[in-house]
Amino acid sequence: MTTTTVQAESGIRFGFIYRVVGKPTGQTVQLRMVIIYPPEGVKSPQSSTPLQSAERQIAVRIGAIEFSGYTFDDNWELVPGPWKMQLWLGDRKLAEKEFTVVAK
Repeated sequence: MTTTTVQAESGIRFGFIYRVVGKPTGQTVQLRMVIIYPPEGVKSPQSSTPLQSAERQIAVRIGAIEFSGYTFDDNWELVPGPWKMQLWLGDRKLAEKEFTVVAK
């Protein structure tokens, strides 16, 4: 489904499709994916304070169509509000997409 409104429900996966442009085609590059949670953050059982963001390294191939996203695995993640996904190469932001998560 193509939408930027996402139900806060366990198992829901959302994100975006993109292509990294550059040379040489087919070479793998490491990007940093940043998830920015709603302003109140998410409260992980492993953290004493709400988390404002999370990031991870992802390997993508130049020229390939890729998908990056997020899956609601745990109930503590089901926080309504604006969620942003960003892709970075070093200090350069390559892409940003905002989703509105709504209560079920």
